[in-house]
Amino acid sequence: MKSRYLELIANLLFVILFPLTLILNYVAALLSDEGLAFSNYGVLSAAASAIFLVCSMNALKVVENNKMFFLLLFLFFYCLLWSFLNYLFNRNIFIAEAFSQSLGLVALWSGLVFIGLYLDSSARWFKMVNWGAAVFALIVTLVLMGQFKSAVVYTRVLSESENTVGYQFLSRASLVVFMFSVFLCKRSGFALFFAISGLVVLFSIGARSELFSYMASLLVLSLFLALKNGLNLKIMTSALLVMILGLVVVYDYSEQLLESRHAQIFELSTSSSWKARQELSESAERLIFSSPIFGDFGGNVTSEGRGGYAHNILSSWVSYGFLGFLLFSISIFYPVFLSFHSFFKTKEYEADLYFCAAMSLCVAIAIIFSKPVFWPMPAIVWGIALRLRPVS
Repeated sequence: MKSRYLELIANLLFVILFPLTLILNYVAALLSDEGLAFSNYGVLSAAASAIFLVCSMNALKVVENNKMFFLLLFLFFYCLLWSFLNYLFNRNIFIAEAFSQSLGLVALWSGLVFIGLYLDSSARWFKMVNWGAAVFALIVTLVLMGQFKSAVVYTRVLSESENTVGYQFLSRASLVVFMFSVFLCKRSGFALFFAISGLVVLFSIGARSELFSYMASLLVLSLFLALKNGLNLKIMTSALLVMILGLVVVYDYSEQLLESRHAQIFELSTSSSWKARQELSESAERLIFSSPIFGDFGGNVTSEGRGGYAHNILSSWVSYGFLGFLLFSISIFYPVFLSFHSFFKTKEYEADLYFCAAMSLCVAIAIIFSKPVFWPMPAIVWGIALRLRPVS
């Protein structure tokens, strides 16, 4: 299959998974209709991974002699083999559930790697769809804020529960769409508009992990841009710093926000979510200390479901042992170093490179502090990073 067809397929899958998910979830919020919330993430990613396998020979040509490709290949096969061996020798309902979860994770990874590898962000229609979805999400957010007199609106519109249909998918979609929208703009003014819009939307969703990792990564990249380009982007950096200061002030003076999910960051001792995550982290540490080499595959699965994992990078150690933790950690941090090295060495503006630098840092921050190994978003970074070549 020719590369241009693969690029079109990758772009269409990206649009369905991210911009379209964003639009449909906000239509659902606007109409207060959970039935419209879109959540076929796994199915589409599995389809993408199947296409990836079918077109693997073409992919091998694209990533020829790429060290990261072999790292990811080793990681994927190791996770599959480790899962299969545990399932083969320790059959019970919890191991079977963990085995199913692991297979789904590798399928998600493969699908998102395919999308990132073949994505053509230079296509004009692709840019317009991303920008349109971002602007639509911002407009609906502002409408809902005015309607409900609240800054945290998405979960309040559909449900008071964190398990609102589309909540996690919306967080992922918002993060990717707004991050891409920022770097698809060559003018700093438009980039600043989308950067601020992304903060507003992520804040309104109640997506704490995505919000703070997005904010931190954009700040770091803005500072690096200022260092690289002199005075060109000092305005953008200053504006972001002022906006963060404004958020802090809002936290201090708004009773409404002090009742939100975000404000729990400032009072962790009273946050039920934080306490639960601390308990899960402590449980993961105990499992690691009891079996530091092999971990405890299936240790995250209980009678209540699959969610008993540490919300940080230690979840990879529990599920896949020390070697799995090592491979996963390298795969998380290598794109950060690769993209920032290319970032400082490349003089021309490249949207994919800038996105990869910011998103890889965002993913690394989230994985270290708040996201488990089962969060699939690193794979979109891996796919784009596979196209980068170290610049001497």
